[in-house]
Amino acid sequence: MVSKPPTVLWSGLVRPDSTGSEPQAAAVVAISGRHDRPIPVHAHDFWELQVCARGSARHETQDGAGDFTRGSVVLLRPGTWHRKDRCHGMVSWACCWPVTAMAMAEGLAPALKDPRLSTLLRHPGAALVVHLPESVLRRCLVHLKAIPQAPSFVQQARLLLLLDEIARHLASPVAKAVPPAVLRALEPVDAAPAHAWTVTGLARQAQLSVAHFARCCGQLTDLSPQAYIIQRRLERAMTLLLIGEQSVSSIALICGFSEPSYFARCFRRHYGSSQSAWIGSTTVKADS
Repeated sequence: MVSKPPTVLWSGLVRPDSTGSEPQAAAVVAISGRHDRPIPVHAHDFWELQVCARGSARHETQDGAGDFTRGSVVLLRPGTWHRKDRCHGMVSWACCWPVTAMAMAEGLAPALKDPRLSTLLRHPGAALVVHLPESVLRRCLVHLKAIPQAPSFVQQARLLLLLDEIARHLASPVAKAVPPAVLRALEPVDAAPAHAWTVTGLARQAQLSVAHFARCCGQLTDLSPQAYIIQRRLERAMTLLLIGEQSVSSIALICGFSEPSYFARCFRRHYGSSQSAWIGSTTVKADS
């Protein structure tokens, strides 16, 4: 067991065949690989969808741990830390895309206008876990295998089809349709959670009353607007805490919390421990 392991923050997306020192931007990246050794704890600032095609492992995030076997799908929000251990011949696909592409790019905008996909992408937890039937898994693997060599617009289309397949098998009920203006109002919160957002300002942007906006936000995310903002800020803070290069006070301000004490209260309320206790509990266990 290694205490306080070094944590890698993957920032930005690079196509597998790109070369040179400067990252090459990519709308969607999909790669596969076999793993028999633990994958250390890490976080990243883009979305990641992991699909297990073969073998098994134990996958862990701040939401908890569970088995990762054929048909398992884990959708990870930006800022979520995760790791795997007890890997036994695990072959998985990782499909990644940047925050800005999902929130704002024209090609992927339909994902946030479809109530079913909005439920998938705005789930309240840091990670969403779904187990797919064999027939659906095979269709998802077809989409994943087509992404690496496809043109950008085809990659985005394949990603939408992939997300749609998974959304159909969510364990939670599908959200009812919400006004498109509510979806648009939440997009900048996803992209820049540290901004000084107010519920009144977001409701005004959606051209709804505060009460109506709050009801729609709860219907879509299971959270109040203020809780949604705080959760997005906490997710970003967790990534910075894991990197360990800045003080807790600095991280609080960077992530949009007005005072370190307020950040500490929000963190304890959400995760059940102080920041220091949470960091101390983040250890990597050797594969047994």
